[in-house]
Amino acid sequence: MSLLLLNGSVIMNNDEIKIHLNDFDGPLELLLHLIKQSKMDIYDINIKDITSQYVNLLNKMKKLNIDIAGEFFVMAANLMKIKSQMLLAEETEQETEEDPREDLVAQLIEYKKYKRAALVLKQKERERNHLHSRGIYINRNENSIEEDEFQISLLKNAWEKLIRRKAITQDVPVGKINEWNYEIPNQMELIENKLKDSLKHEIKFCDLLKSNAPLEELVTDFLALLTLIKQKRVWIMQVKIDDDIIIKGV
Repeated sequence: MSLLLLNGSVIMNNDEIKIHLNDFDGPLELLLHLIKQSKMDIYDINIKDITSQYVNLLNKMKKLNIDIAGEFFVMAANLMKIKSQMLLAEETEQETEEDPREDLVAQLIEYKKYKRAALVLKQKERERNHLHSRGIYINRNENSIEEDEFQISLLKNAWEKLIRRKAITQDVPVGKINEWNYEIPNQMELIENKLKDSLKHEIKFCDLLKSNAPLEELVTDFLALLTLIKQKRVWIMQVKIDDDIIIKGV
């Protein structure tokens, strides 16, 4: 049997098992697929069934001597822990204030937000399929679509580095799930005010979008910055390839 996990889909054949993990693939991706395949509500996961499916899949892979990343087993242990907590609550007929699934649901929702942000960036990439590399410096006198595309390209690269750093250095926030509390117009105004308040009317990208900020804020700030560039209300520059991007007011 073969299993291919690619962009959230599982494909099986009769040869061998393979798992393809891109930047966003992993145990949460697999878990989301199983939840979707089972037509479960992500806010009301049947933890008994989903744990059984997940563990059975890992066991099949182990039997075929497949090298599985440790994070998949960590998730399996977490699922079994949640399952045992829920079974214990049922047997003792005790009602707990907190649902044992709450942290897991929060992780899945946060992960879906990361994926949504990635899809936005991929769409921007498709829109720039005619982009030609012109070097690092930007001539502001050229009022062209190509100039905007080049600035967006710089911004996209900086964003991807930021998200990788956030994903690697920080645990996924858990707890209560909040609504999306940020609006692009508000963040656009906030960015422009920060530029006006700075001595040189400029801000470093890393100072504007900090990796310890909530993901909702980061995504909204990024989209607000893209809008400001398109409207030519700000522009960005990068002196050297490894330097931080500088955002300047017009």
